[in-house]
Amino acid sequence: MNSRRALNLRAGKPAVALLALALAMAACSSAPPLAQDSNVLLGDTMHGRMIPGRTHQTFTFEGVESTILDAYLKTDDKDAAPLIVIHDPEGQSLDVAAHTTSEEGSHEVVIRGLVLPKTGKYKVIARPGDPDRQVFYRFTHAIRWAPMPDRKVHLSASKSQPVHIAAPRGGVITFSIKPDRGSDMVPQIQAVKDPWGGPALDRSQVPAGAPLPQVTHSRDGKTVLTFTAPKPGMYTILAAAKPGKEGVGTLHVGLQEPARANRLVYHNDSAARGFGIPGRTIDTGASAAPVHPQMGPGTPPPPPPPSAAILRNTAAPLPPVDPAIAQR
Repeated sequence: MNSRRALNLRAGKPAVALLALALAMAACSSAPPLAQDSNVLLGDTMHGRMIPGRTHQTFTFEGVESTILDAYLKTDDKDAAPLIVIHDPEGQSLDVAAHTTSEEGSHEVVIRGLVLPKTGKYKVIARPGDPDRQVFYRFTHAIRWAPMPDRKVHLSASKSQPVHIAAPRGGVITFSIKPDRGSDMVPQIQAVKDPWGGPALDRSQVPAGAPLPQVTHSRDGKTVLTFTAPKPGMYTILAAAKPGKEGVGTLHVGLQEPARANRLVYHNDSAARGFGIPGRTIDTGASAAPVHPQMGPGTPPPPPPPSAAILRNTAAPLPPVDPAIAQR
């Protein structure tokens, strides 16, 4: 019998054997494969679908330490709405329940004011409320930066004053030092460190399409530094005064958020690509606006207004930063 089967394979019937093997493997696996991770950008509205038998679906977003997360999820079936778990870059679960403002049993899950502890990729795990029911959902999120009040400090040449600011990738940071009225203090920016301790103003770090770091000095003695954050995380600016020109001044920090993606995207789980909402998967970019018969074409609530510390840079191009500072 075995020799006859071997003859059949050699005679040109391998496709039949391969088909039988595929059917046997499918019979051994009753649950659908797990979804792959999808990265959701700021401004994205991601659509997904939970199908019967799926244990969970995951996707990720980039977060920055000490910033504030707001997230929104809406489903078409409140009785099967997914349960949300968020893990930080080190795999620790965040206290989502304490920041969920929506009522139990609602079509919506609203998360407000969740402080992110670390910089890196956060994983969202959506688990079905009822594993035997199909449910459609859409998810969006916003990151807020707490406003930084101005600070009055005494600057000297012998000791630098560190200033810390959390910034997203591509955010524009504006830092200024203004001497008090009547003071002959001359501000000096000694160095700017990126989240890994490297020189943040080095030309090799400037993001593609972004202007070079710039420093200006006004007639009233004010010094202003503007640069684009090449990485997400906490930046450290070291401020001081020139020798013999010490005194009191006011430090101000502003942040301009990067442009939002504003895409309509779909989870890249292969089992969710044909669920009736037209569009491409998340790894191919934007798509036409989806319309679900029960959810409708609505959009999630707009993100909260930017903090008071955010500046809109409309000034003319500025001179580049001193190369000696850029290498520190």
